[in-house]
Amino acid sequence: MVHTKICRLLLLIVIALPSAMSSQTGTPAGHISAEVMRTTLKRGSGRNVASIDAGVGTVVLWNDVIQTDHRGRVRIVLNDQSILTLGSDSQLRVVKHDAATQQTSLELAYGRIRAQVAHITRTSGDFQLRTPTSVAGVIGTDFGADASPGETKYVCLSGTTRIYTLDMSHYVDCGAGMTMTTATGETLPSPAPATTEQTDRWKHITEPGDPAYQETLDRTSGQAQGVNWHGLSISGNWRFRVEGWNWFTDGAAKNSYIFPQSILRLDIGQYRRGFDWQIELAQPTLLGLPDNAIATGAQGPLGLGGTYFAANGKKQNTAAVFPSKAFIRFKGLGGRENNQLTVGRFSFIDGAETVPGDKTLAALKQTRIAHRLIGDFNFAVTGRSQDGVVLSLNPGRMNFTFAAARPTRGVYQTDGLGELDVAWEYGAATVPTGNKNQPGELRIFALGYQDVRGVVKTDNRALAQRTGADQLANINIGTFGFHYLQAFHTRRSGTFDMLIWAVGQNGQWGLQRHRAGAMALEAGWQPPQVAMKPWIRVGYSTGSGDGNPNDGTHNTFFQVLPTPRVYARFPFFNLENNSDAFAMLLLKPAPKLQLRTDLHALWLNSRNDLWYQGGGAFQPRTFGFTGRPSGGARGLGDLWDIGTDYAMSRHWSLNVYFGRVWGKGVEKNNYPAGKNASFGYIETVFHF
Repeated sequence: MVHTKICRLLLLIVIALPSAMSSQTGTPAGHISAEVMRTTLKRGSGRNVASIDAGVGTVVLWNDVIQTDHRGRVRIVLNDQSILTLGSDSQLRVVKHDAATQQTSLELAYGRIRAQVAHITRTSGDFQLRTPTSVAGVIGTDFGADASPGETKYVCLSGTTRIYTLDMSHYVDCGAGMTMTTATGETLPSPAPATTEQTDRWKHITEPGDPAYQETLDRTSGQAQGVNWHGLSISGNWRFRVEGWNWFTDGAAKNSYIFPQSILRLDIGQYRRGFDWQIELAQPTLLGLPDNAIATGAQGPLGLGGTYFAANGKKQNTAAVFPSKAFIRFKGLGGRENNQLTVGRFSFIDGAETVPGDKTLAALKQTRIAHRLIGDFNFAVTGRSQDGVVLSLNPGRMNFTFAAARPTRGVYQTDGLGELDVAWEYGAATVPTGNKNQPGELRIFALGYQDVRGVVKTDNRALAQRTGADQLANINIGTFGFHYLQAFHTRRSGTFDMLIWAVGQNGQWGLQRHRAGAMALEAGWQPPQVAMKPWIRVGYSTGSGDGNPNDGTHNTFFQVLPTPRVYARFPFFNLENNSDAFAMLLLKPAPKLQLRTDLHALWLNSRNDLWYQGGGAFQPRTFGFTGRPSGGARGLGDLWDIGTDYAMSRHWSLNVYFGRVWGKGVEKNNYPAGKNASFGYIETVFHF
């Protein structure tokens, strides 16, 4: 019996030995010195291929294949101290590395790599990186390569990189600060100067643990962060907020109250070289809403507590679960990785099609350009998604984005599952301008909008004029505009910036013609080497109003489907029939702490028009924008607010806000019992 068991054990060892030897023996080429997320190392060939979850300290052998997943990055130190840093979604084969003879052969099947090559002194020494379209040969240099279907992009950071055709019959030298792209079946092009954005991006894109890595990602992609489980990327976040309102006073309904809200989001997806898919489930909750915070007549809801109560069937407690995202994204269209087609349910933000390499411009786009016409309304409990298609094309330095979609329900109501009988179409061309010290960006765009819901429109006409035939007549509006950003970096005086955003509109507003416009002008200054890194900004924005409700022309600027809270942190106004002159101060006392305080002077452009609020359609039978009469006044009030955002850890953040409004004539005419208001909240966000 014992003899039989021993024989079986020996037999198992003999069977397992070849596989074990294939995964543990070979010629060492180097080792992994740093790694983020999941890195897989494949060793062996045929049926004896072993798949290893690689980590820091894993030895890399000749002919090993290293693969990174969607969020993975890995650094490999070769035996001659050359450093290879591999980006996400990449595959590299270390064919050979002999430190003694200084001969190295690598094959990049796809993805990104940065090679910091030790200087080669031996006459027989050679370092080659082969991609599907070309071969890079170096003596001692620092360069990056990005191999995608049909082409390879090179950025040469230092030294000289010699780029060969696949048959090694022709070559072109790429010097420091240059870039070139090789394509299948085409002759080698001449190198061109690389932009600062390109070189800075390559210095960070493959570095594990580099805090600037996140800034090199495509922020419009919606790609989730989290854990990798059996090939699925799983992530999510939970936001919990307590809001306190002290709205303008009508003397009867409740204008002062507190209520909590939360939203839990769970993302599941897969990220491949040629396509991505993602499903996001959202679970918004509202608790303890005030049931008497809606005044009669034009005074309406007294703060968002009343708005939430009305939008959810007059329920004080409400919750829902629904898919807020469900899309597939195809990448690499036309052989260019950044050319993408997204189909399904997704979030879309106008003005966020690209992320500039300059940090000042990137911050301006995120906080002062995006969301003005189409936004995700993420400040509200549910937010807004879009069902449709987005095409992003990136020839050279330009970006062309085309999109068409129907918005979903949600925003103030917890059920965000259904669509609305509203549609929009969007097209934009974005191009960087300027140079390293004076970077800029220009975007030209057009937006079409159609609303066929047959609801009563919110404008300054009498109710009788807005019902009947006009109620059944559709809204069909075209918006055409541009934005331009410019930063000026100086050595002694710091960084100055400016932006302009302007649009015009025409079309049909029910039975009326529609002619309107809006614009924003801003400037900022960041002093050099000052404690707390202050950023001082001033600006002015205005949206047209309607001076005559009976002339057959609607002149009130229509803000379409924005996220108004980005520009009105106390959300009692928007850009419709409104002018806003403001000053802003941003401070950064610590790397994870940011403070912001604003002063706003607000007034209506036309005393014959309304005081508008809201952010567009969110229910089938509710228009989406509300309006209160001005009472012949124009002064809307002065607003002071302060907020802080604190990243407590990699998973937790804390946000606090308080705003105070000193109302003027418009509020006094609507709320004679109290024309001042306050709003504040405290929220935590947990990322997992």
